Amino acid sequence: MGNLVSYIATSPALNIAPTEQYLIIQLDNQFFAIEAKFIIEISNAQTVTPVPLGPNSIIGLMNFREQVIPVVNIRAKLGLTNKTINDCKSITMTYEGNAYTFIVDKVGDLLDLVETEISNGMYTLHNNQVIILSIDTLLATS
Repeated sequence: MGNLVSYIATSPALNIAPTEQYLIIQLDNQFFAIEAKFIIEISNAQTVTPVPLGPNSIIGLMNFREQVIPVVNIRAKLGLTNKTINDCKSITMTYEGNAYTFIVDKVGDLLDLVETEISNGMYTLHNNQVIILSIDTLLATS
């Protein structure tokens, strides 16, 4: 039955656009969204071990289910000022076979978005502009 539903939902003959789930996150007073399909856990931020002389794009390393994974400095990637991770949330995800964690101020709701609802990488939610973030861009080393 699941295959039939998937087929119908994406059938071009019915002109129904497929949806993607996005998780709303907040950094400072700005709202962003990331694709939910990569997320494996959302939790309170844990202890991060700094990496001496590491790139600015990595806050440090953390233990996730007995695996050491990098904590990506999403604030630096977005040009925001760094802050302590007290009272923050961590979002752990897998992407292209590797695990990563992002530290964010707050985690919001999951949204089902149709591609046509996104304009220039933005979505309007309750009169707030939500910037749709690309995981590729967040994980780029430059």
